[in-house]
Amino acid sequence: MSKTETTDYFRDLYELDADRSLSLAEKIEHTVALGRERLDVQRGLLTFTGRGEYEVIESTITDGAYESGTVHDLETTYCRHVVGDEEVLAISDVEDSAYSDDIAADTTETQCYIGAPLTVDRETFGTLCYSGNSARERAFTEDESRFVELLARRMSRELEREKHYATLESQNERLNEYAELLAHD
Repeated sequence: MSKTETTDYFRDLYELDADRSLSLAEKIEHTVALGRERLDVQRGLLTFTGRGEYEVIESTITDGAYESGTVHDLETTYCRHVVGDEEVLAISDVEDSAYSDDIAADTTETQCYIGAPLTVDRETFGTLCYSGNSARERAFTEDESRFVELLARRMSRELEREKHYATLESQNERLNEYAELLAHD
């Protein structure tokens, strides 16, 4: 990978962080699309695996098994390795890898995959992953793996921030209700 391509990855990350006007849903959508485009693969997904299932929160797939809102068995996906190992997994050619006999090769029809874990409050939330139906001509580079890891960290921060805002809002509502009760007494 050239120095220019590496610089482009960092510019993309900076631009994602710089736009404060985006909602969480828009940030997720942009992140999933950006990674898919940058890695030149067919699919990008952000998933929730907190209950042991594989729930697709956002997907570049608009029609089919892994479109947004679908739920699958986590144990039939490559993401189970990401969740279990809590680290980036990159497979450029499934057939020429240690994962050639993995159940995910049959159930997902995926031939290349790269994914990173999402964590919220130090707990695994899910995955950010990118994949394709054909093997890549070249292996995923260290920079590409680092890029996916940084995208996942960024999304983890955003998800955590949203969770904390929701908690604060709920606490404020309870305090207001309590204050109203005291005012009536």
